[in-house]
Amino acid sequence: MYDAQNKTYYHHYSITAADMNKQFRITPNAILLYYQDAWARLMSNQHMAAFDVVKQQKIWVVTEFEANMSQVNTFWSDQITVEIWNSQLTPARVYADFHIYKRDTAQEHECGALIANGYAAWSLLNINSKRLERLDSMPIPVAQRQDSAPHKKEHFNSEGITLKTIRHKVNLLDLDFNMHVNNRSYLSIALLTATDEFLNTMTPVRMVIHWLHETYLDDTLTCSLIRPEGAEENTFVHVLTSENQQKTAEIYSVWEPLVNPQDVCLAVSRE
Repeated sequence: MYDAQNKTYYHHYSITAADMNKQFRITPNAILLYYQDAWARLMSNQHMAAFDVVKQQKIWVVTEFEANMSQVNTFWSDQITVEIWNSQLTPARVYADFHIYKRDTAQEHECGALIANGYAAWSLLNINSKRLERLDSMPIPVAQRQDSAPHKKEHFNSEGITLKTIRHKVNLLDLDFNMHVNNRSYLSIALLTATDEFLNTMTPVRMVIHWLHETYLDDTLTCSLIRPEGAEENTFVHVLTSENQQKTAEIYSVWEPLVNPQDVCLAVSRE
């Protein structure tokens, strides 16, 4: 649903089995998926979604993403609502903020507990020239909201102790419709460095992703899991590099112990 007066888009989703982790809770990859899908729906109202701009030989590229996540229980088949709006427009970027709520199904139009919130930065790239298009003269709706603040790219230290390194050869399942590695695939590859024990007992509460360069089919990515110097416990950075040692993505994450993981699993098994 598009609220033209407030320039805000709302969409309801039902959590599927593919969106769950081992505790049957929504995954950070799914949060990124719902965010991107809702933003595409928002932009389609202005005929500026990916399938619209590709007709002019242009593509949307996302360069950074930030999300804060709560420990609200979000199980399979639960209903959630994504609220999304463009909060800031510069000549090179449009920033889109989001809230993801647990939907109150007792009252269809009411939102429940906040699951996640954050934003991402998008740029429009000319496919032929590889140059960025100016955005400040385009019909992109920007909401003037009190809860929107000017965005500033967050920088984090990626130097520290390397805890684990894996290599991944890009396959067809990693690609998006532009035949580049899907930005969600970088997150999936990064989380392969975590042990089962860690994923069973910890949950991410903050993630910052910087996408730096494109990679393609049959490229080999190296992913290093790093504990940054001076960082707090359970704070990590994943650095993904291509075969020529070029950084393709960096992912900063903060984790905390999962609240009563055994109780979560027992509650699901009883339903």
